Amino acid sequence: MSETLFEQPGLVTGGPQALIDNSRFLFFIGLAVDAMIFAGLVGAYFVLRGGATTWPPADLPHLHTALVARSIICLAAAAILLGISVIMQNRNALKSMRASLLVAVIALAGFLVLNALEWESLLSNGIPVRTVFGGIYFLVTGVFHLHILACMVYILSKYRWTLHWRRYTRSALSYLHLSYFVSAMLVIWLGIFGVIYL
Repeated sequence: MSETLFEQPGLVTGGPQALIDNSRFLFFIGLAVDAMIFAGLVGAYFVLRGGATTWPPADLPHLHTALVARSIICLAAAAILLGISVIMQNRNALKSMRASLLVAVIALAGFLVLNALEWESLLSNGIPVRTVFGGIYFLVTGVFHLHILACMVYILSKYRWTLHWRRYTRSALSYLHLSYFVSAMLVIWLGIFGVIYL
């Protein structure tokens, strides 16, 4: 009696294999484009700093370095918590994964609140929005805040997905991509903070 080898449907036996995950490739391309945009905006401050005798310029309202520095802690905490959520996903610990996602949203909300306080202080003290400094400042920080807000909405939508998950569900790379994204945002914010505030 001879053995017969049956080919399973969808099993590639001799053809070329896909070496690149399309979703991951597009994600990193988008992240690289985003980083280049922020690099161009932050680069404008290098020009301003190069021509200024003192930094920040004396005719500008006081920049609250300590206040914005606390926002770095919030953003770093969110990046760490999203990394933990990926670990919990791989371990099928859904309760811990959901908890880390929610706390990450709270940390990102804290980031936005601290930066909103900085905006309120600068606007109330008469920062010249139409000057080069004020215009670029509100542009670069405002675009960054929109990224964080969109990230919060996306995390909450993904959290709703997890409520329908059962044990041993490991699908979706989106949580890993979220972790990468917030970590990249942390690096970009450190650059923004270092150039504008220090």
